[in-house]
Amino acid sequence: MPQDNPFRNYLKRLHWEDLALICVAFLIGLLSPILPEQYAALWGLVPLLSVEARCRSTSFLVSFFFYLALSRGIVPGAYVFFRDGSLIRALVLWVLSAAALALPYAIFYPAQLSSRLSRALRLVLAVLASAVPPLGLIGWGSPLVAAGLFFPVSGWSGLGLLLILYDFAATWRRFRLALFFVAIAITTFLPIVEADPPANWLGVNTEFGRLASGSADFDEQYQRERQIFAELLRKRRSGELLSADIVLLPETLIGRMYPTTRKRWGDFLYRLDGNTVFILGAEIPKGRKYDNVMVAFNDPKGQTTAIQRWPVPFSMYRPFSAQGANADIWSLGKNSMMKLKGVRIGFLVCYEQFLTWPFLTLMTLKPGILAATANFWWCRDTTLPAVRN
Repeated sequence: MPQDNPFRNYLKRLHWEDLALICVAFLIGLLSPILPEQYAALWGLVPLLSVEARCRSTSFLVSFFFYLALSRGIVPGAYVFFRDGSLIRALVLWVLSAAALALPYAIFYPAQLSSRLSRALRLVLAVLASAVPPLGLIGWGSPLVAAGLFFPVSGWSGLGLLLILYDFAATWRRFRLALFFVAIAITTFLPIVEADPPANWLGVNTEFGRLASGSADFDEQYQRERQIFAELLRKRRSGELLSADIVLLPETLIGRMYPTTRKRWGDFLYRLDGNTVFILGAEIPKGRKYDNVMVAFNDPKGQTTAIQRWPVPFSMYRPFSAQGANADIWSLGKNSMMKLKGVRIGFLVCYEQFLTWPFLTLMTLKPGILAATANFWWCRDTTLPAVRN
């Protein structure tokens, strides 16, 4: 006699309303990366769908399928990033990360028999759990992103207002339903506030293919160095650098920065234009590990650095290995700040741009400029760049 399949039995018992909630959450995750930027505000609706679920397991599935659809770029991205091209590992990382981010909605599921205060607190805790460590290490697609889109230029008050709305939504079902449909209706008309870079800044895009973090391939590093020197010389001759006081280049360009490497780059950039500050990505060896940093050359105060606090887990940050990038996940961001030309600059390096916690902690330091630099050779043909906060 065949044994019953628990998952099949669960699907048979699944109410059509719960199935509809799962489908809506899945569609939000599937479509928002390929729609205009303002549709990321729909991420803020996923907690409303989860709390609407009839049971704890369905609440988990609602958010699980949202994160699964939203982060589908992990599969091709991880497949390219890891040199062995393991598809199985890419699939495991994809599914486990989605399950981990959905777990708070099962743990803090606000049962309908609980008090109103308990329901309100549980939903807010579920929302915040994916934004703070340890889940904050993979906390992309945070509902908190909706605060910046629904309440632009409102700062911390907009974030507080979003959490208050979640409190009311968890307590009163009619309010929750009204909030859901109003949010969908106004998303199309949300203004996107574009922050123009300062007039004295210049960002330089480069195209060098694979730039493997932590690589000790000195021949590859030397060839890349020659190409960058030639490109900067060309831009200098064409006059592209003349109007810039600060030039920002991508993460990892220098590679491993030993004392001789530091001097070679410093000498070249000073001769190129001693009055211009050049900021480039480098890796500073620390024993068998390294710090992934942005380095400012030609700064009168010396070569200032800003560290990437949260490198990519498992590929750069390997907590149980003697190698890999160092992480400072509990830092509030002081070591990710520079002061150049009298302006305080906060840096979000590559992977940190996907997460909520590095951004929020950096904003507590009130930087005058946020500089977001990256090296997206591994995921440029996926939906991942569109998932950045």
